Amino acid sequence: MMFPYGNLSHGLVGAFAFDGPTCVDLSNWRRNGSHNGTLQTTRGIRGVTVSGGTTISLSGTPPITSQDFSVSAWVYTAGLAGGFSCMFEFSQAGGNRDIAAFLAVDGSISQMEIATGSTITSSPVWVTVGQWTHCGVTRRGSEMRLYRNGLVMSTHANMGGNTQFSGSVWRFGQNVSGGGGHWNGAYADIRLWRRALGADEMAVLASRPGIGLAPARHRRSVLAAAGAAHWINVGGTWKQATTHLNVGGTWKQATPSIKVAGTWK
Repeated sequence: MMFPYGNLSHGLVGAFAFDGPTCVDLSNWRRNGSHNGTLQTTRGIRGVTVSGGTTISLSGTPPITSQDFSVSAWVYTAGLAGGFSCMFEFSQAGGNRDIAAFLAVDGSISQMEIATGSTITSSPVWVTVGQWTHCGVTRRGSEMRLYRNGLVMSTHANMGGNTQFSGSVWRFGQNVSGGGGHWNGAYADIRLWRRALGADEMAVLASRPGIGLAPARHRRSVLAAAGAAHWINVGGTWKQATTHLNVGGTWKQATPSIKVAGTWK
């Protein structure tokens, strides 16, 4: 089976991996974001953990001003608050949502909005507490599709309208516009498009985080896009680490390779 890796770059406006506090944009736009969560491995997947209002902010991403768009993200759910838990928003600080997804305590959508006021107020369960889930949203014309783990979960008509606020920013984890709670969990492999992905493409994205990027090239791209920075968390504060090691009193440049079963990779 041939996966459409090349097609995934068409219309892509952001593809984010994480290095220290930087959300490294691996798309051709190279517009990095930032986060103030915790970079860690959760149940085998490397991502950013957020809770209590910590957020992933993708402020440099080109706005979604066209009719069609897609959102793809791996999401870990540690717990869901009663009422609303905000999974993501494209909005201004303090209000004026362009796009937003809020989930109820059972993991179903309690509200999903588009700028014109088009809303989805109920859906099948989208995420499960204690698990990673691949979540996808596409809109083509006025039809919106919600995907869970690569399969169409529901289809909704009359979801038209373009985004309209010039100061809107993509945020994952924080309920900036109010009217609900923050996300409690983690995110990995966030991607955004100015087109509606097909079901085959969404299925590829749901096969594993980082699909379509060779591991070695992905690591090199992360380091290059982050300015070859290496980060460590010291007492809750991200600090830039040196790329060199002190060996016998002499500073030597460290290699990003590791030795696996006698072979350097």
